[in-house]
Amino acid sequence: PPAEAVLGWLRVQRPGAPVELCLQLAGGAPLAALALAEPAIVQARARCVTQFAAIAEGRENPVKVAEEWLAVDWARLLDWLGGWFADLVGLQAAGPAARLHNPDQTTIFQPLAARVDSKVLFDLVDHVLQTRRAAGSNLNRQLVLESLLTRWAAALPKASHRPT
Repeated sequence: PPAEAVLGWLRVQRPGAPVELCLQLAGGAPLAALALAEPAIVQARARCVTQFAAIAEGRENPVKVAEEWLAVDWARLLDWLGGWFADLVGLQAAGPAARLHNPDQTTIFQPLAARVDSKVLFDLVDHVLQTRRAAGSNLNRQLVLESLLTRWAAALPKASHRPT
């Protein structure tokens, strides 16, 4: 269906939700956008992306965050992580002109993309893709998340804090 019709339907189904963003995040799929527009999912994504950035900045413990993220739907979390890392790659390659999976996170991702080594970033993308492929197997999700988030934490040089 045309995007405007889908957006109208989503606005009726999820009043007050960021339906345009959810439709974009869902790749234009109306039912997937409806699921993403669920208030609890909108809040979970916002919390996770904040923690993702905080890990990179050394303000969050990756092991603690991995434990919290176990409550998030595994497939959705892997989609989010894959999109975030892909956006960082895109920002490194094209700067602000990059077409992002998560355009609402540009102000958070731009400074991170400027600081992370591209080789490490591609390794993280590969890690997420391998995890996605193995998602049906008997993975220890907490260990997978701890590994990924610990590698993410180590990927960016921490800003030095000088006493004033």
